[in-house]
Amino acid sequence: MRHILLISLAAALLAGISPALQAAIYKTVDKQGNVVYTDVPPEDGGAAMNIDRGNTYTPAEAPADEATQFEAMVEVTGYTELSITAPSHDQAVRENAGNLTVTVASAPALDPALGHQVQILLDGQKAATGGTRVSLTNIDRGTHSLTARIIDANGEVLISSAPVTFHMLRYSRLMKKPAARTAN
Repeated sequence: MRHILLISLAAALLAGISPALQAAIYKTVDKQGNVVYTDVPPEDGGAAMNIDRGNTYTPAEAPADEATQFEAMVEVTGYTELSITAPSHDQAVRENAGNLTVTVASAPALDPALGHQVQILLDGQKAATGGTRVSLTNIDRGTHSLTARIIDANGEVLISSAPVTFHMLRYSRLMKKPAARTAN
């Protein structure tokens, strides 16, 4: 019962119920020495607890829906789509030197005359900048994530692609098969 009251108290505080609608909370100790929180005043007439109601945030205005945000982005940047075409999602890349060529496609096509470039992020870190075909070198073996984005001359992001996961497979001497033994 005590746990239910504590959970109810926490839920009421987290839900942001108006202070006018919240009942007073009392802290008492029962005959076994357990602390009990309740909204029922104790028989001895104890005072209600002073509970901090916490901070609340009310946004100045409701945010625009996603479609409106997308239309505003297209109006400013002109780009409606950006995707990584190579490597494909979940592709295993067997390359002992760890080299990878990333190819992207955008609609409309990338406009270098405006100073626009493709920036490739490898595992969330800037890895290379260039055109629609970018080379990466010495990628460690393992699973990695790629994201492409088009940036303007000031480095501002105009549009980003969905992330693509790939698996870099590199030869390891640790994986070398042991030599066959010959019978004596």
